Formats: sequence, C-alpha cells, structure tokens
Amino acid sequence: MKLLSLLDDRLVLWKAKTTTLDSMVEHMLDKLYQYEDVSASRKQVTELLNARKALGGMVFETGLAIPHARIPGLRDLWILPGVPAEPFWENEVEVRLVVLFLVPAEVSEYYLPVLSYLTRLSRDNDVFSQWIGQPTRDAFIDYTQKFQLKTSLEVRDIMSPEVISVNPEMKLREVADLLYKYSISYLPVLDKDGRLVGEITLHDIIRVGLPNYAFLVGDLGFMQSFEPFEHLIKNEDSILVADTMAKPGPHLAPDEKIFEAALEFAKTNRRQIPVLENKTLVGVLSITDLLKKVIRA
Repeated sequence: MKLLSLLDDRLVLWKAKTTTLDSMVEHMLDKLYQYEDVSASRKQVTELLNARKALGGMVFETGLAIPHARIPGLRDLWILPGVPAEPFWENEVEVRLVVLFLVPAEVSEYYLPVLSYLTRLSRDNDVFSQWIGQPTRDAFIDYTQKFQLKTSLEVRDIMSPEVISVNPEMKLREVADLLYKYSISYLPVLDKDGRLVGEITLHDIIRVGLPNYAFLVGDLGFMQSFEPFEHLIKNEDSILVADTMAKPGPHLAPDEKIFEAALEFAKTNRRQIPVLENKTLVGVLSITDLLKKVIRA
C-alpha cells in the first residue's frame, strides 16, 4: 500500500509561516475543518492533542514531529503532513516536517504502521531531505508516491537501532558510567568481530557491589554500619565485563511481528531483548518501546 493513498491532497500544508509546533497544528486544523466534516469538535481535538503532547514522544531528533491523539467518536483516520516555510525549534530539535495524526479511539489498522514507517524514513537523512526539499507542493505530493507501506508492525519498526555496547575487556567503572550517562540498564557485550557474546545489566553491577554473605543472610538489620557497594567502589577499575557479564539470552529478528516480541517479553520477564540479523546486532527492543510506540503511541 502506498502512503499517498492515505493522504488527502487538499490537506497538505505547504510552507506554512509558523515558528512553533502548536501554531503549525492550528494551521493544520484550520485546513481540516475547512474541507472536511469532522465527527469531533475542534475543542475536543485540541484538548486531546495537548494532553498527548504532555506525555512527550512527539518530536524526533531527525527533525520529524508527529502530534497525534486518539479521538473518541472520530469516524476516520486523518493524516495531515505539513512543511514549514522555515524549520523551527521544538524541544531543542529543529523541526522540518510535521505530520498530524487524528485517530479513532478504536485505532485504525494503518495508524501504527504509518507512524513507525515515518519515523524510520526520517532516519534516512538523504531521502527525508529530498522529500521535504521539493520545490513545490505538487512535487512534494508526487515524491510521496515512492513510499510503500507495510500493513503490520515488525520489530524493526519500533526497536532502537542506535545501540550502545561494551566489550569484554572494559572495566566495570566504564560500564557504570555508560549506564548512568544514558539512563539505561542494559548493555550488549560484543567481541572484536562485533558478535554478541554476552550482556550486562544494572542488576549485575548491583550484585557485584554486595558481599557474598548478603545472599546467605536473610536479615541484615543487625548490622550497625554497612556500605553495600564497598566492594564495587574499591574494585570497579580491576573488575572486567568478562568477569561479570551473563551469556546471551534470547534474541529477536528484525522481521518478527510485534505480537511475537510481546510474547517473548511475557515468557522471559526480560526488559530488553537484542535484535540480530545474520548474527549481527542491529538493534535492541525494550519493553518500554512497546509501551511508548504501541500501547501509548
């Protein structure tokens, strides 16, 4: 299915003179309510868009903004693309394209595939720049003919492709620094050839910091003073990833369906699962990705 088949040419906003995402959305709603009989009031739509915006996740570092909301009583899926006259800044990102989604509360079958397709498309800077850099509105619409949609979500659509990894020779101090710096709790371990040989988590770091007897004694309340991470603090420059990492757990393939990934999370009680293609790490899928990009998309 072509992306263009889901768009109404009349609702493409071209070179809008605006400096904020909110004003861009207002211009888009002006067009929508001018041309279409929308089965929800503009006030209701605006309130729901603002509520969804407060949750975050609408602006991507690639320059794409996707304001969206599920609207009770809405009969149709509306997708409105808009290119501003000049890029504007929103959440420290230079926004170059805005695509407004208004979705029935029951959720259209095309909503998530289109959402994920656009975010992946925006990561290809050459194609993305050519698309939004077309000289005219008609050329922009014609260029959209190139984009072919899938009708089902796959792991590759919602995984995180930019993966921070470590190697077995790294020190535990370096691992702890990475976990802290990027606010993450999982790191895949790759050998010198880039193959996945293990994984290390925040739980592993904490476990190193506890003395062995802590796992044998049920109640540590008798201790008057106790530095729980004394061992880690003293030895984090001498303990290596190889000494602490676990063997690789289950993995997913990029073309597996989201339902299969969700089932794997439920069966294994994991929070992150590496994604391998031809034995090469191409991404990591977290249970938070399912929440942010599917359940609360």
